Amino acid sequence: STLTMGMYGIIIVLTFIFTRSVVGTISTVAVIGMSTIAAMGVAGYFKTGLTPISIMAPTVIMTLAVADCIHIIVSFRDAMRRGLAKNDAFRASLRVNIGPVFFTSVTTAIGFLSLNFSDVPPYNHYGNITAVGVMFAFLFSVTVLPALLAILPAKKQDQEEQKADVFEALSRKITAHKTKIFSGVVIVGIALAACIPLIQLDDRFVEYFDTSIEFRRDTDNLNQKLTGVYNISYDLESGDPGGVSDPKYLNKVEEFVNWLREQPEVIHVNSVSDIFKRINKNMNNDNPAFYKMPETRDLASQYLFLYEMSLTFGLDLTNTVNIDKSASKVTATLRDLSTTQMRDLEDRSNAWIAESAKGVFSGIGASPSIMFSHISKRNIDSMVSGTVLSLILITIVLMIAMRSIRFGLLSIVPNVLPILMGFGIWALAVGSIGMAVATIAGLTLGIVVDDTVHIISKY
Repeated sequence: STLTMGMYGIIIVLTFIFTRSVVGTISTVAVIGMSTIAAMGVAGYFKTGLTPISIMAPTVIMTLAVADCIHIIVSFRDAMRRGLAKNDAFRASLRVNIGPVFFTSVTTAIGFLSLNFSDVPPYNHYGNITAVGVMFAFLFSVTVLPALLAILPAKKQDQEEQKADVFEALSRKITAHKTKIFSGVVIVGIALAACIPLIQLDDRFVEYFDTSIEFRRDTDNLNQKLTGVYNISYDLESGDPGGVSDPKYLNKVEEFVNWLREQPEVIHVNSVSDIFKRINKNMNNDNPAFYKMPETRDLASQYLFLYEMSLTFGLDLTNTVNIDKSASKVTATLRDLSTTQMRDLEDRSNAWIAESAKGVFSGIGASPSIMFSHISKRNIDSMVSGTVLSLILITIVLMIAMRSIRFGLLSIVPNVLPILMGFGIWALAVGSIGMAVATIAGLTLGIVVDDTVHIISKY
């Protein structure tokens, strides 16, 4: 309600400044509105759910629609400045721009469609809605925009206007020092790209929420002062009905529980083994020497039955022991961990069970935190694959569009370098990326390719 409306206002003002045309600004706003409405209409038709991620699609569609319109409007005004009539001017503008705008739209759509490689459905929806919106933006920018420019009154351009354009002066400087600039950019790019291995693939679910949100503040207090919101539960299966009462099983569970408590990530461990030790002590006059596992299976079974019968009405042990008493659950409450730390603890604990508890019980760790940590990693890995495939497809499209293998291969440099430099700076400034940041490569590729196509095609 505030940031989005403010952004729309700023872009409208900047569009007027760049085009210096009220008609051009009105036409651009019309294309933006139609493209956004059409894309969201298609999303509604296919019953695509709106989420905090997919709802960002209109913002990106607007950005790309503005780019298409400004290219056409600037060329239109330039043609009128050269003395062409209005209709001839927008024909000349379309002749110059329709190819680049089409291919930028296609390649941009490919970049956003790479989000379908994400394992997170809202990112799939985001990419698909944006890709559809980009193609609608192309359609409306080459149909509705010229029609509006032809219908609405346009001020005749001064032929002397902007002869000494600042961008023309800049282009002369660049071409005069092209070797130095190219060498400098490549050296800086390689240096920043070399920093990318420093990035850690990490995510913290709680940090997706700003500290201004009550949930985040409560969670931080919980982590600092009480136990924490992260946990791992282990289903330790003995393979034998009633096997949880076997002293061999119980002693091995106790070893595992003690191992967990020694891990720096663990705050607290809840296990049925503590119940057996406490009852054994209680049944022996609270003698501390009996705070240990029962020595026989029959005794342990009686203790378990006694404990279960002592529970109040409506309570049972099914949250700790399964129905046939063949498995028990051990729950470890954890500190505020990143996804990397979560997977590391999971791997260590699973390895301990596989090696030290072999033949006694089997089991793996599971929890929403574990699921999130794996989804995060899978999403990052899949987005890397998706971005590489998108780059290959975009390069092929550019080869076809430019009818040149050489230019298609050359386009890889300006398309990839901004991504590498961006992640290199991120490696130095932040040092870690999560599930959300991992999508940036595909988004950057989708947008940067616009500039590459326009420069190469007009060259």
